[in-house]
Amino acid sequence: MGLLEDIEGRYNTGDLESDWRSALNEGGLSADDREGLLLEIRNTWRELLRILRDVDDEHERGRALVNAYIEERSRWLLINTQLQFQMFRDGRPDLRRSHRAMLVSRFAEFLEQFLDPGEIEVINRFLAKPAGGGMPAEAVTSLEEQLSDLYADREALQQGLGTGDPEAILGMVASLEDQVNDQYAASETLQTRLGISDPDDVLNFVESMDEQLRDLYADNENAIIVDGRSVTVMGASKILVRRKP
Repeated sequence: MGLLEDIEGRYNTGDLESDWRSALNEGGLSADDREGLLLEIRNTWRELLRILRDVDDEHERGRALVNAYIEERSRWLLINTQLQFQMFRDGRPDLRRSHRAMLVSRFAEFLEQFLDPGEIEVINRFLAKPAGGGMPAEAVTSLEEQLSDLYADREALQQGLGTGDPEAILGMVASLEDQVNDQYAASETLQTRLGISDPDDVLNFVESMDEQLRDLYADNENAIIVDGRSVTVMGASKILVRRKP
């Protein structure tokens, strides 16, 4: 499943809009404000969906999603700053803007599940830095370098393993661990039953047993077995019994 299909599937089956509506219903907002806020966040989602559909390269689609996450996190910080100053000046923040910040935060959390934890950490560390009249050029460069390194790592995983998705890689590692454990268990069984576990030793043991069986079959092929009064003739041998005159 590609990134676009995964995002659309989780949005449609995750009851995200029901969660938004439920949170808005508990906030004391008017019906018009509730519907207006829902329309705003839906439009944000639809715009992102249009962008991701137009970007038909999976790698570039991932970059677009990172940019969308940065945009939503920045929007939340911007509104949150406004609310803090409203609280300081008026004693209470604007109710509608508070709920707008809540919806933006939840939408950003929804996007986080499709990003690498390293990307999220780098972005939030960058956004948490105080502006101080503007972000220093070296800080911006550092952010770009860290994101470039993360993309390079993901591309290397894609080329080497056929996937850059962390969950898929974890599944591959778990499968390999199971196979290794199975091999160790098989070696322990051979060691317990035969006293050997090395593949070459096992092969030599089997070949030796095969040779011994072949020798036994050859010895018995024309044998005459006397057991008490019973005489068994193996193969084509004959016994002639002559009576005394």
